[in-house]
Amino acid sequence: MSFHLQPHHIEIGEEVAARAAENGGLAPVDLKRFWEEQAIARRTLWETEDCPQFPLGIGMSHECVFAELGLEENWWELAHNPRYKANLAKQYNDLSEQIVGRRLLSETVPDPVKSWPPVKALHDIFEADNVWHN
Repeated sequence: MSFHLQPHHIEIGEEVAARAAENGGLAPVDLKRFWEEQAIARRTLWETEDCPQFPLGIGMSHECVFAELGLEENWWELAHNPRYKANLAKQYNDLSEQIVGRRLLSETVPDPVKSWPPVKALHDIFEADNVWHN
């Protein structure tokens, strides 16, 4: 056991795990309160007196859909078929809304007229090959 990890930490962890098991494997969170405080925290991050929590700074990206939906990875289709990507996002969002109370991914199919030229990626900037391996 680490010097910093004490026996009471194990007890706390076991209590959190037990509460999560009673809640379908998820830590019990007051989602309404979390999202309200998240909005405040994003506005007041540098105001130490008025910031209720450290703001969640990550956003979900479409790369998570395969594991979350239990699907075989198809990166080429995800990158090149906007309708496929939007359909996966809808399926993912149906789950995320139940779990975290929000639809986290964009389900918008982009206008094909506005998709050319494509946005440059790192491989374009550094003139590297972009190779796909499914």
